[in-house]
Amino acid sequence: MEVNSINPVKMKPDRPEQSASIANTRKVKQESRETTVATERSAAVSKNDLDRAVESANEIGQLLKRKLNFSVDEATDKLVVTVIDEESGEVVRQVPPSEMLRIAAHLKQFQEMNDRVMSAVKSIILDVRY
Repeated sequence: MEVNSINPVKMKPDRPEQSASIANTRKVKQESRETTVATERSAAVSKNDLDRAVESANEIGQLLKRKLNFSVDEATDKLVVTVIDEESGEVVRQVPPSEMLRIAAHLKQFQEMNDRVMSAVKSIILDVRY
């Protein structure tokens, strides 16, 4: 038996409202995708932009009685804000705390190690080279 073509089954909506509803659903999904893409683009900040923002924030912090120091932690790429007493030079507060930055750095290393192990396991099991 030979089949030359197959005609797809076309489903017609029972009511005109259904086709309008389907069209609206598609439009909402498309708008949602476009919004997600736009959000991802605006969330991507370059290192230079971040460094310039840090410098600007440090300049503003100099106007206060307590010195605000804005920096970027190299191990985690997280923004760190340190409040320093100008008279004594002591760190009054740091956000996020140094303990949390160390934990985040260790978790980042663990994730990178896990990714390498999983890649090796996949290549062994599936005999795939990346």
